[in-house]
Amino acid sequence: MNDMKEQWNEKINAFAHETAELNIENGKMGVCLYFFMLAGSLKNEQYQQWAEKILDDIYEQLKKDLYVKSIPNLVQVGIGIDFLLNQKYVEGNINQVLEEMDVALFQKMTSSTNPQILTYRTPGFLYILYYLYLRLRKQKPNSNNRFIMEELTIKAFNDVYASLNSTFYDEPTLFDLNYRLPPFLYVLSKIYSLRFYNYRINEVVKEIAGLIQSRVPVLHANRLYLLWGLVNLKQASDFTFWDEQLDLISQNISVQKIIEKELRNKQISIKYGVAGIYLLLENLEKTIYKISYNSEILLKRIHNSDVWKNDSRQPLSFVYGMSGLLWVEHLINQKVNIL
Repeated sequence: MNDMKEQWNEKINAFAHETAELNIENGKMGVCLYFFMLAGSLKNEQYQQWAEKILDDIYEQLKKDLYVKSIPNLVQVGIGIDFLLNQKYVEGNINQVLEEMDVALFQKMTSSTNPQILTYRTPGFLYILYYLYLRLRKQKPNSNNRFIMEELTIKAFNDVYASLNSTFYDEPTLFDLNYRLPPFLYVLSKIYSLRFYNYRINEVVKEIAGLIQSRVPVLHANRLYLLWGLVNLKQASDFTFWDEQLDLISQNISVQKIIEKELRNKQISIKYGVAGIYLLLENLEKTIYKISYNSEILLKRIHNSDVWKNDSRQPLSFVYGMSGLLWVEHLINQKVNIL
């Protein structure tokens, strides 16, 4: 298995230098995060060098294309850089590093000729809201930058809310992290935690609560995803009207059914499969709504998938493909060995 992982990592490194995409989902930044985390965990110098080289490539491409890159690409790079600095994988002042990106984002969102109007159908709208949250929390109180970021966040939030309709709340037919409601609730919880626009968020949450409470997803995997989003918003806001729904959902999730019935053989990536399920379960571990599961069963399910076959052509990106899958497989391995 270790030899196979080495071969995959060489392919992933090559992919990162070949792709023109910069984002976390399917581009350079996702692979960059993967190798930095893997290098830190394994104390592996080669992976560290690979990660640093990919990050250099990202910076070089940003210098050339900063004002022509799409907003979702820009903010995903910014989110990745924020993570690397917070985790001490690299050093620097976050406000200085992302200053030009903030300016580019401001210009794109407030252009007098073609201002960016966010809707829930806008690709990457959740990344944009999350990036604004990250930037807001790094600004000094009462500073001009704080005011600008607050105004951008308010604009983005209200644009998205104005676009919501009944289809927004529908679950996908198969498990998919593109189920928009759970991550929207998560991002709301983060913005709420900043305590600057809560009177409006309170109104919005109360208005949409009925639509959310009237839906219990059919798929147990989607129930788990919605539980994660609701728990985060509950913890940030202390709204009690979620309690009955949280109890109902948490008591009606079977991890065994998810693994054995709902996910197909090759559905093991973060975006569509077992790896994503593990991250949700792990995130809920520290809450009162933790769902019991067996890490060894998840690991076995990953190892038994046909994606490992030599003739299987798999994406190599982080959220969609092998780099994210290998990272989660590494995390589960560590947990199994500790137990």
